[in-house]
Amino acid sequence: MSSSTPVMPTMADIMALIDRLVTRLSEGLREDYDKFLAKEDARRAEENARREKERAEENARREAELAKEAARREKERTEENARREAELAKEATRKEKERAEESVRREKERTEENTRRAANAEELREWREEWKDQSKKLHKKMGTLDHNIGKFSENITVNGLKKKFEELGYPHEDSDVHIPFVIPGSRGISSEIDYLYESTDAIILVEFKAALEVEDVKKHMERIEKYRRCINAAGDNRKIMGAVHGAVVGEGAREFSLENGLYVVEHSGDSIQIIEPEKEKLKKW
Repeated sequence: MSSSTPVMPTMADIMALIDRLVTRLSEGLREDYDKFLAKEDARRAEENARREKERAEENARREAELAKEAARREKERTEENARREAELAKEATRKEKERAEESVRREKERTEENTRRAANAEELREWREEWKDQSKKLHKKMGTLDHNIGKFSENITVNGLKKKFEELGYPHEDSDVHIPFVIPGSRGISSEIDYLYESTDAIILVEFKAALEVEDVKKHMERIEKYRRCINAAGDNRKIMGAVHGAVVGEGAREFSLENGLYVVEHSGDSIQIIEPEKEKLKKW
């Protein structure tokens, strides 16, 4: 009868087993630590991205507020300047009118005095000749006054037209006053536009008058036709609209303008207003 004796592990076997256990434990701990580091890096990256987004949003909000405040102040400055210019122009017109009225009053007094002193036919004849000469001078002065009133009215209107046309949907690109042009095929005959407003795809031609009459409107429409031919020759195909302005606008002139598709510019207190024709009647050259 035989029996087997169990083999006892040697110290080397035990140490090898311990080494394997330690190695496996170290590898497991290293993997867990690597995962922890990766997770921590991802968390920090996400936190940094969140903070960066918040900073960007805060900067954008502050910039928008600054831009809005700057625009508000600029608008207030523009409106205040326009108001002051309108007041100055109105005051200058009033003083000019007063001077003209005073001139008429003095002239009338001189005429009455001359009439009283005319004791005989010869004196009366001489006085009549003098009166004719003074009348011509007086009419010339009154004509100058009408022109000056028209110029003051024109200056006030030009300052407000840009904003009004932009409100009608014509973004401003350029504008100018008293624009001369040569009529095509006329051998050098020229004409002039009182105020030309240019937008992206449109041009508006404005005529200024101290007292607007129907005949003025007809002449302006003829002028627009000529300007249409002029810019066609230059290859400009933008549509053209017309507008008329008068310090005083007769009812007949207003109705005739609107019926023929033109804008009518009138004064309303210290500002201006634009009366639009019916949409289907708006004339486009």
